[in-house]
Amino acid sequence: MNPEKEIKKWLKEQLLSEDDKPWKAWVDFERREPRDLANLLQMDVKESIKKRAILLLLLPNVDWLPLYWTERENVGKFYQDETFLEKLSPTLLNYAAELIIRFCEVIKPLHCDKPKSVVEGGRGIKVFMQIPDKYHDALYFYNHCILDMLSLLPEAVGERLFALYSLKDISTYYNMEEASGYNPFQILMLRQDLDERWKRKADEAMKKIIFSEVRGETKPRENWEDASTWYGETLGYAIGREKLPYSPEFLIDQIGFLISKDLDGSRVSVSSYKVIEFLQLLGGDEHKKLRQDFSRFVLSKNHDKF
Repeated sequence: MNPEKEIKKWLKEQLLSEDDKPWKAWVDFERREPRDLANLLQMDVKESIKKRAILLLLLPNVDWLPLYWTERENVGKFYQDETFLEKLSPTLLNYAAELIIRFCEVIKPLHCDKPKSVVEGGRGIKVFMQIPDKYHDALYFYNHCILDMLSLLPEAVGERLFALYSLKDISTYYNMEEASGYNPFQILMLRQDLDERWKRKADEAMKKIIFSEVRGETKPRENWEDASTWYGETLGYAIGREKLPYSPEFLIDQIGFLISKDLDGSRVSVSSYKVIEFLQLLGGDEHKKLRQDFSRFVLSKNHDKF
């Protein structure tokens, strides 16, 4: 069966027909917006009604709409942020997780991560624009939802969600202020309230990507998305925090990987202004060898700045 037809059928099966009449009355009472759906989740109504609100807040494609809704132009726009998830009951949170899992499974293969380039303008003024794929916003939103849900759901459900979390930006972009790459990896690693087990899993996945690029088996999606460079920058941000976002032991292991011979030929480096912070973390006799190796690594990579 076509995946899109299958998901539409499954969504319809989740709804109770007995809720159709009260739902239509609520929708028709006044013009509804996404914030009304979020507010409905805090009201004293049946959970089966709240499921309809969650479905509309997460639905990526208006063509899949399985229930009555008048403001079709709002579907898939994600005006509401993901904080509504934090106040859901365990049953509703699991339902939201299942929706995100199923939606990701369908739309990820359909998503094009290279925005279309167009030139617009008149009277000699041309403006270069990049228009992302129609599923970019949905996948971007789900990535943020998944990160929040990892701390809210049982580990078994978290594992299913984590498998769908993108360490890399959903689509490529580049401007004078920032560039696409492994921003989601950085966000995950630097998040203070996230259990370290998820950070270790992300670290393992990132190392596999780096090894694949260093060996020439794969190439970065764009030149500025080199995985080893992003890995080094992430460690620098972690060390620069007033409070480390995860255990010093884990961070020291990452430094060992960063300067290992396995990464010879990579573009990984350490910003010169971060060197002191790295060396402070590697203080003490137990890290003497690693401290010396790190110093050699820095000098070999940044010899023009010392």
